Amino acid sequence: MSVTRLREIKREIRVLGLASWSNPDTGTHETVGVIFRGKHWLDGVLKTSSGGPSITAEVAETIRRSNHHPQIRVILLHREPLNDGAEIDPHRLSRETGKPVIALGFQDPPQNNQRLTSPITVGIDEKTAKRILKITSRTGSYPEALRVAELLAESFNPN
Repeated sequence: MSVTRLREIKREIRVLGLASWSNPDTGTHETVGVIFRGKHWLDGVLKTSSGGPSITAEVAETIRRSNHHPQIRVILLHREPLNDGAEIDPHRLSRETGKPVIALGFQDPPQNNQRLTSPITVGIDEKTAKRILKITSRTGSYPEALRVAELLAESFNPN
């Protein structure tokens, strides 16, 4: 995918934060996504399940079918695989949704003292990605959409 040029990054840019977990009872992988306007407004929630080790196709299909798809400017996710090795491939997700992806990694599990490592950016340059992270984060470099998606994932996860 070529690099998307965002002419203007507004304070209320719509971003999709994704969080996934494995459900050992059913053998499925669950993903929840939240659409945020900037760092202030929750606009929507998505949820999907998949059975294989690559959950990217099901997540991409859910995003494309969503009424929010045309308004989403950027997708945010963690780049760490799940406990069983399943993961969302940021390159494939960007290609299948037509949206830029910013995949974040942390040196420690996300806590109060988390330290963000260099993000993987797909379909967007790193300078623009850093501006988006700043606009969508209340404190530090942790976007609200991703924080809320993880809170929802924790509440759905039976383990």
